[in-house]
Amino acid sequence: MIRIGITGNIGAGKSTVAKILQTFGAKYIDADKIGHKILSQEAVKRKLVKTFGKNILNKKGKIVRKKLAAVAFQSKEKEKKLNAITHPPIIKEICRRTKGKGIALIEATLLFESDLKNKVDYTIWVSAPRRLKIERAKKRYKDAQERLSWQMPEDEGKKLADFVIKNNGELKQLKEQCRKVWQTVKTLTN
Repeated sequence: MIRIGITGNIGAGKSTVAKILQTFGAKYIDADKIGHKILSQEAVKRKLVKTFGKNILNKKGKIVRKKLAAVAFQSKEKEKKLNAITHPPIIKEICRRTKGKGIALIEATLLFESDLKNKVDYTIWVSAPRRLKIERAKKRYKDAQERLSWQMPEDEGKKLADFVIKNNGELKQLKEQCRKVWQTVKTLTN
């Protein structure tokens, strides 16, 4: 299976690009959703509690993502500890789901910062103007501007990617860019 990693900053429109590319026949995998599921794995839960404390649990002993995020995103060092615990099982599950034939799209915010970059065949960086990213991200996160400042700089991500898709808010242009990338990947893999 050909694996295409889709990444970019928070609010860039990674999910939108993935959904457009999915219409061409690719399988879609959201690394963030896998990350939510692995929090219930006993080994992962134990490591997270040992690292971040029991305050990340609810009364039933389950990890509360908002509590975990409040602790883990206090500093870059704590975020690295979180990623060191969660990334290996996430990547393992992605690899399990992407066996066989076809093309798989893997949406992952921290693609270049993790070992996942070594598991994909092509990478797409979704780019967007800073004001649009913040506007979109504020709908989900109160600390959108702070989270954006911790992420890979736009210019660095563009340099690392095989393809750059510019998401300036024009759906027609976005679809056309996605179509061109899809055609290029299909040509390269045939």
